[in-house]
Amino acid sequence: MAYGTKNLLIFKNNLIQNKQNLKSFALKLSFYVLKQMPQIKSVILAYDNEYWKKMSQYVTYYLKSRGINVYFLHKNHLGVPFSFLEFSFKKLNALDLAIYFSFFDSKSCKIQTIFKNNQEMNFFDFNNFNLNENEYQFLNDEPIYLDTKMLLNDYLNQITSNRVTKYHNSILNLIINKYQYNFELIKKIMGFDDLGYKFINKQRFTNDTIFRVSKTFLTRGMQFNYFGRFFINQEVKYYLAYKKLFNYDFKQILNEHLVALYIKFQNTFFNSMLINDNFFKINKVYINQLYPTPILIKVCEMFDIEYSFVLQQQDIILNDNENVLYVDNNDISFLSAEYNYRDSFKTFFYINEMLNYFETQQIDIFDIEKELKLKFLTYKEFEIECSIANLVHFKDKLSIQKSISRIEIDQLTVFENKQDKYIKHIAKIALKTNPQCFISISYNEISCKLKFSVFYSQTTKIFNKIKEYFSKFLLLNKKIRN
Repeated sequence: MAYGTKNLLIFKNNLIQNKQNLKSFALKLSFYVLKQMPQIKSVILAYDNEYWKKMSQYVTYYLKSRGINVYFLHKNHLGVPFSFLEFSFKKLNALDLAIYFSFFDSKSCKIQTIFKNNQEMNFFDFNNFNLNENEYQFLNDEPIYLDTKMLLNDYLNQITSNRVTKYHNSILNLIINKYQYNFELIKKIMGFDDLGYKFINKQRFTNDTIFRVSKTFLTRGMQFNYFGRFFINQEVKYYLAYKKLFNYDFKQILNEHLVALYIKFQNTFFNSMLINDNFFKINKVYINQLYPTPILIKVCEMFDIEYSFVLQQQDIILNDNENVLYVDNNDISFLSAEYNYRDSFKTFFYINEMLNYFETQQIDIFDIEKELKLKFLTYKEFEIECSIANLVHFKDKLSIQKSISRIEIDQLTVFENKQDKYIKHIAKIALKTNPQCFISISYNEISCKLKFSVFYSQTTKIFNKIKEYFSKFLLLNKKIRN
């Protein structure tokens, strides 16, 4: 069973695991697209991995048999990031629809679409759409291949032309994990600033936020500063290196820490002769409502930057000549009216520039805690299964709680009808601890699991107490038992 929202379709891998299923799914998708958007004349296809090559070919055959022009970004069928497809779609301006195939997680796949404002593509009734496959013929014809090299150069120029500094020394060395969608772009981005890097395929996590890499995997003589970790969903997170005798241990840097540093970095150069005239000047910071905010509020006030709260990035309305930064637990996005979509490669470039500057100046990234007189929190998360039917009972019981594991609740906000695609926003809890700890709760309609994101001070040692509390909270009440 596939699950659809306005421009996102998620389905299990087993729907396309053999040739006949693949052809049937491609046919259904193709004619569903034509039913939804009968006026379209041109479609561009792309994907994150060669795994989707056959699917794309079948969709091409079916669409071309109905007179639709089909375009590909790569003649050699390489994977590309979604942000590059989005840039290309807007740059070309002559296409009606973009379709992107990618992995959602290890068991599921997803299809995303991009369409023009005066058109609409949704997957609400995809599961109920049926057709007789025997009635349809397909044209075994090749797509039109675009000049990807030119588009890629334009895309990289759009990212790199808005850097903060004009000149710099390059001493930063990163470990980066490799996916097919990020491999070529990362080489170009790192090469632009002549930064050192090493791709790795294997790493061992000791817990949710720390991982270890053996020195035998790494290049001799290189001292690594950070790990830039890309994910299957094309997010990027950073981890700080701690050098051990035989390994590097890397600990995750929270996004609020990176954003606080970036605001300081940008404002440090604001009146400098070294500043780039076209740099991305942040006018405003949008903070996700579910995310801990004391440090972000403090740093915005320190540098006189306006800030506001939203529940999802899609709620942000951008004006011309406005550059904003959006931050939540999983994402840092640099947005403008022209490029108002998430782009982890833009984030990767900007954060690398900042971290390289701090390395050249020998600035400890934790010095900002002293300036703000606040400590960064530690982050961990856990999940608990809960059926959709029992979710209402969970919210009702949660809304009357006065404490969590005998820790008094300072503020409890339960959200109603707040959803970002397949994620329901359930609640945010602030506890009366010193420093204050936060719990953000969301619900994944695909996995049918509640996710508890816990932001806490290591001195409080409350993570295990919170995890145990909610496990019992769900288990002991018959109304919300799974």
